[in-house]
Amino acid sequence: MEVMNRLRKVADLSPEQTADWEYFKTAYDQAMLNAMGKDWGRIFSQIMQQIIDDVVAGKKHALSEFMHNETLRVLPHVAALALP
Repeated sequence: MEVMNRLRKVADLSPEQTADWEYFKTAYDQAMLNAMGKDWGRIFSQIMQQIIDDVVAGKKHALSEFMHNETLRVLPHVAALALP
């Protein structure tokens, strides 16, 4: 969670994504841990490094794109209340 929180400080999210951030990072981590098992730590570090590289290269919306894509891919069946 610390890696994701530090990345969040330097990357842009929409207001809606900002409101959903705590839910997303917890639900995403749990879903991926369930799916990837012992490989999740290695996969997570690779994903985060790519986002960090993109942000450093000037693509400030890289985290936003990741969150959007992974919400659709990994969490489509997880019920959540979305507040404006």
